[in-house]
Amino acid sequence: MNYWTNYLFKDKNFLAKLLIPGIGFLLLLDILSYVFNSPGYFNLWPSKIFAVTGIPIIIRIIYKNFDSLNKIKKTEREAPVYEKEREQEIREIIRNNPDFTTFCYECIYFNEEKKACRRDRVYERVKEISIGQRKYCLYWEEDRSSPDSIEG
Repeated sequence: MNYWTNYLFKDKNFLAKLLIPGIGFLLLLDILSYVFNSPGYFNLWPSKIFAVTGIPIIIRIIYKNFDSLNKIKKTEREAPVYEKEREQEIREIIRNNPDFTTFCYECIYFNEEKKACRRDRVYERVKEISIGQRKYCLYWEEDRSSPDSIEG
């Protein structure tokens, strides 16, 4: 697969990176041709179509990003309380089972392809604590879907 088709199918933003400058150039050409050579090449139809379809789409994208930003801020406000409670839970588990560990590959957030934590990839909090000589992840959750997970 060559460079262009590889990025067309695998990179979700590649098409947008290609189309947005193209649409911007078309709109600029449309407006300049209307100003300097009325009625212009396209008679402002690309600009009218963009105003009807593009502006509501842009408003929706801004609203969605604003909503996700509020969700991140809410998570950041609630995280210290959750982390404190979770640390107490892990300390209690360690008192009952000294061999307890929070291996990444046993967690529901583990990404098999990248061999890394998914939470870190999407800018969610990941925090480790040290108890004795070991480190424990506060956001670790056992993956119960794997065949080798132990039902407790």
